[in-house]
Amino acid sequence: MTIKSCIKDFLTSLQVRNYSEATRNTYHWHLNCFHQWCTDQNITNPRKVTTETITSYQAYLVWYRKSDGTPLVKRTQLKRLQLIGQFFNWLYKNDLIVNLPVVSLQLPKHHDRLPGHLLSEADVEAIISQPDVTTDLGLRDRAVLETIYSTGIRRSEAANLFLSDLKLSSQTLLFVENWSTSS
Repeated sequence: MTIKSCIKDFLTSLQVRNYSEATRNTYHWHLNCFHQWCTDQNITNPRKVTTETITSYQAYLVWYRKSDGTPLVKRTQLKRLQLIGQFFNWLYKNDLIVNLPVVSLQLPKHHDRLPGHLLSEADVEAIISQPDVTTDLGLRDRAVLETIYSTGIRRSEAANLFLSDLKLSSQTLLFVENWSTSS
């Protein structure tokens, strides 16, 4: 049993529980960063990960610098540590480890801030009016922009919409993620 094989099994368990592909990909990325760090520390077995290991990883995240020299933002640090906690809780619940190394993990404080600038009504209208609605593509683009603005859905969700998701009778949009088994 290795950390790498356990990550693969953990991600498979998320797929079984219908986590989105985007979420699984994000989890895969962050857990692979942890796996690489563990490999650099000569730790390959999850049973060898201790509270001190997790604390060292947390310090590593604080001091880590991206290629442009900037540190990881607190939100990213928090996300990675929360995910490590979720991963080790899963290992523990599935009897793959006997000690829970994240039990006393102190997470960094994070405060969500409101965006510094919100678009004015004129800004929104200027953006929405950009497509040339005299063409088919322009009409499509205008509909997509208005849908995103009026519903607050994510760009990736808008890209995966189908006409069948639109209920004209009730003027609602019902988005159900495609639960494909591709990964």
